[in-house]
Amino acid sequence: MLSSQGEVKSCRLPSNCDCRIVFSFGANDTTVENGKRRVEVADSLNYARQILNLAKHHYPVLMISPAPILDAAQNQRTIDLSQQLAQLCNEISIPYLDVFTPLSVSTIWIQEVEAGDGAHPDIGGYSEYAQLVQNWSAWMEWFKEF
Repeated sequence: MLSSQGEVKSCRLPSNCDCRIVFSFGANDTTVENGKRRVEVADSLNYARQILNLAKHHYPVLMISPAPILDAAQNQRTIDLSQQLAQLCNEISIPYLDVFTPLSVSTIWIQEVEAGDGAHPDIGGYSEYAQLVQNWSAWMEWFKEF
């Protein structure tokens, strides 16, 4: 675990392990509460930059976009943030996977999100998500030696 001061906490990532970190965040930042975004875009990007830079100095890091939900307005805000997160990751040399685009046209993902809470699918949707990650070249590169 990384502390806010940049220290590596070994209780979760012991030094004798081949530790790697995969991040996926941003969807909750785009939620509107009391008429305004939970987290402004500039703040989301600033926090992401800090987190990703700190993590990549200690471990190999990958980043995965937020996934779509049923709220069209929030999805548009998520797409906008996701595109900026992709640019940020490109700037700081962290591989970024867009799962939003393929999941937004996935019948299974959409049907299961609709049948659930409007944001989370069942096993079929998560299986599609997992396939996107498993087929990602950056992911395969990470694990080619195993």
